[in-house]
Amino acid sequence: MTNFLFRTIRFIIVTILFFTSFTVVAQTKKNVKDTLPALSAADSFNLKLKQLAESTLTKSVKKFETGRTTAKQTHTLTEVRKTSQKIINYLKRGIDSNGINKELTDVMQWYEVANDAVFVNADSVQTQRNLATSLSILRELLSRTTARDVTLEDYHKVLIGFRNDLDSLGSDSSLYNMPTDTVVLQQYLRQVITLSADMGNAENNLNQSITSVEDLQFQVRFMMNRLASSIEEIKLFQQKLNRNMSRREFANLWNFDTTGRPFKDILGFSLKKEKLVLAFYTLNHLGKIATIIFLILLLTYFLRSMKKHLKTQGYFNNQQQLESVMRFPLLSAILIIISIFQFIYPDPPFIFIATGWTISALALTIIFWNTIEKFWRNAWLIALVLFIGAYLENMILQASQPERWIMFALAIAGIGFSIFTLYKGKKISLQEKGLPFFIGFLGLMEFISILTNAFGRYNLAKSFLTSGFFSLIVGVLLIWTVRLINEALSLASEAYKDQDKKVVYINFEKVGKRVSPVFYLLLTIGWLILFGRNFYAYKIMTEPIVDFLSMERNIGSNTFTIQSILFFFGILILSGLTSKIVSFFASGNFHSPGTATGKKTGIGSWLLLIRIAIMSIGVLFAFAVAGIPLDKLAIILGALSVGIGFGLQTLINNLVSGLIIAFEKPINVGDIVEIGGRTGTMKSIGFRSSVVSTPDGSDVIIPNGELLSQHLINWTMTDSRRRVNIQVGVAYGSNLESVVKALQELMEADDRILKFPAPSVMVKEFNSSSIDLSLFFWVGHFNTAFQLKSDMMLAIDGKFKELGIEIPFPQQDLHIKTMVKDGGG
Repeated sequence: MTNFLFRTIRFIIVTILFFTSFTVVAQTKKNVKDTLPALSAADSFNLKLKQLAESTLTKSVKKFETGRTTAKQTHTLTEVRKTSQKIINYLKRGIDSNGINKELTDVMQWYEVANDAVFVNADSVQTQRNLATSLSILRELLSRTTARDVTLEDYHKVLIGFRNDLDSLGSDSSLYNMPTDTVVLQQYLRQVITLSADMGNAENNLNQSITSVEDLQFQVRFMMNRLASSIEEIKLFQQKLNRNMSRREFANLWNFDTTGRPFKDILGFSLKKEKLVLAFYTLNHLGKIATIIFLILLLTYFLRSMKKHLKTQGYFNNQQQLESVMRFPLLSAILIIISIFQFIYPDPPFIFIATGWTISALALTIIFWNTIEKFWRNAWLIALVLFIGAYLENMILQASQPERWIMFALAIAGIGFSIFTLYKGKKISLQEKGLPFFIGFLGLMEFISILTNAFGRYNLAKSFLTSGFFSLIVGVLLIWTVRLINEALSLASEAYKDQDKKVVYINFEKVGKRVSPVFYLLLTIGWLILFGRNFYAYKIMTEPIVDFLSMERNIGSNTFTIQSILFFFGILILSGLTSKIVSFFASGNFHSPGTATGKKTGIGSWLLLIRIAIMSIGVLFAFAVAGIPLDKLAIILGALSVGIGFGLQTLINNLVSGLIIAFEKPINVGDIVEIGGRTGTMKSIGFRSSVVSTPDGSDVIIPNGELLSQHLINWTMTDSRRRVNIQVGVAYGSNLESVVKALQELMEADDRILKFPAPSVMVKEFNSSSIDLSLFFWVGHFNTAFQLKSDMMLAIDGKFKELGIEIPFPQQDLHIKTMVKDGGG
């Protein structure tokens, strides 16, 4: 359109100049007296020409503007159509409004459960366990409603964006410039009417959705405010309760109080709260629970593999000699893993952690049932019953007179158990020397509980009651955890004393003998942490440490925390340790290089890829957890590339060669190879180098780059069979048919020689002193070829002596022997 306008203007200008120049030339040829009339005619002609040019220019500009307006209208109508269709499609997908409404209803019900005995049906005195349980539930509900609010807010922003787009397109002035042509106007109006209907439908649905979302947002945010307010109130209750822990809360125990909520109702709402908090916490930590289960299965596999290995070595003469950790690998794994990894759960509710202790205690009961004295076995059963009683009693969330008497009875039973066990246990041998401390500590805690309960200090009495029983059970669990770990490491030092130090090496003997003090120290600290969680003083002591670790610090524009740095290095160390553990399970005693059938076991060269994957995931996860942007990782890799270009070519060559070997698999762990004239078995394929074990017992470390650059012979790449060739010479005059028949019978009689391909004997050549023959036969595996060749040569020598067949000396050797004999004579 613009080019057409320019061409029109140029044509008019050229025409005007042409006629103007023609008029001037004509005027010069005329007479002076005729000048004025001629000029008037020319002016008249020029005026008409100018009017024609202006009219043509106006029409061209108008036509151009009309075309541009039409193009803009077409574009706007297309965008309106696309936007309307986007709105319709997006609204069809929508959000789960019914699901959000249902969850809001559930949140309201759970909110009422959490408020019970705190804001509703509450006594004048709150209890620690009830406040902690309610706080845990309310935090979970706030987390869920916050997530829903974020979803609704994102959805609402998209809807508002659509509405703004429609408003912007609808206000475009080009839509209201009507075409002057009647036919074009009718077509345009039909398009506008059709599109207006679609646009109105989309806009109506959009407005309804926006209204519905805004209503949901109001309900969700109203609920969020209620939850946040309740959480703050409960925190204030906790602070007040913890500050006044030693103050009297109720009358003395012997002053009967018949008022208050019925005990049955208290049990009912307590059970609801405990089930709810357990369900929430379990769902939020399924990943950690799955990790614990995986570690239990992994340790069980290790213990069973070690047990099988020791049995093949004849380490156990009978079942009675099995250590506790060997008799029950699964139960031992449950006890060890739960005891060690229970500290990975952040702020666990009581019912969750106590359930783990109960599972561990039941596993331990089965483990040592036939290994300890009957007295101590019965004592453990009594302690376990009292622990479960205290466990159930601690789940009661509101104070009452019946519960106080239950607490008093449990405390009396605990003191009686402590005194009786310490008195009678002196005469009976006890391997765990630290156990009397925990028993005496139990008696002290229960005595304090009785005193505080009797004089109305309910919360303090309950803390001492539960702490006493839990400290005893947890102490025994930790003691046996150390014992089982030491047993496992001691047995591992026997089972894997000949492990491959190049692939991965753990000095089990040293660890098994010296690690126990370290484990006792760590688990003692763990016991103190578990015990301290029952008291407010623990929170006062740990909060400054947590704040120090989580405080944000700045170095330039970079922000970090001590906690993130610890996580970063911890994940790197853990990924490296995991890589070594995988290597340990995949190599050495867990697979053999080959079998008589030629089948290789283990994961072979895949091990390198698995280790690289573990390390890579560990590095990326460490950066993510530490909050370090991945672009910083790119900078580090760029800096490393500079170092690679200057001085690390050989190292990188070996690393890349290792990856090529892992993917292409020209060799695998267990293959019999020949490199540089030396034959051996591939023992491991590492990041930089590989290990080849030679028949003389030495290990040759070869860089991966040399494995690919040299002429490498893989005897077992596709088939472990090997053809053996034996050359033998017989004296002239021997019956060759008898010789061939004898050799053929020898090969057919040996079961180690394969029948297919069939063994054969061929007469090779007439030598200067003998007729040479060659024996060809195949063996099932490369490793048996050398021994079979030796055995066959012995059999040939014996058979030839039996048949009187002579194997002559070579001519040169015979000449030398003759000279020696003549010289000696």
